[in-house]
Amino acid sequence: MEREGFSATVYTCPAGKQSIGYGFNLEAGITKGEALALLRYKLEYLESILEYTFPWFAALGRARKDVLIEMAFQMGVEGLLEFKKTLAAVAEGRYKAAALEMLNSRWGKIDTPGRAKFLSEIMERGTLKAPQAKR
Repeated sequence: MEREGFSATVYTCPAGKQSIGYGFNLEAGITKGEALALLRYKLEYLESILEYTFPWFAALGRARKDVLIEMAFQMGVEGLLEFKKTLAAVAEGRYKAAALEMLNSRWGKIDTPGRAKFLSEIMERGTLKAPQAKR
């Protein structure tokens, strides 16, 4: 299939179809399985970048890693790097402060406040589970 040629951007193939990569016809769409495979690959790739970029990342629990990976997925690694106070707080283990900094951003107030609230709660607790009611 190497003869197909590669294009990182959308192009019109000889048959007149919008294509990308190694001749993937965008007009035909993709299956849910193909989309999940692409998503898994992208998330693994982002995790490896964050592990390389932040020495403290590997020591985080799975839930907090996933928060940062999701932020990088949504905004790009460059966008995540703009969260300097959040990242400093995470590096220092100050997760409540990190959560507050997440909310105290354009992303948290304007762009996607619902997602920011959800992810900030996970960052603070370190788990996907809802907090237990006090008795």
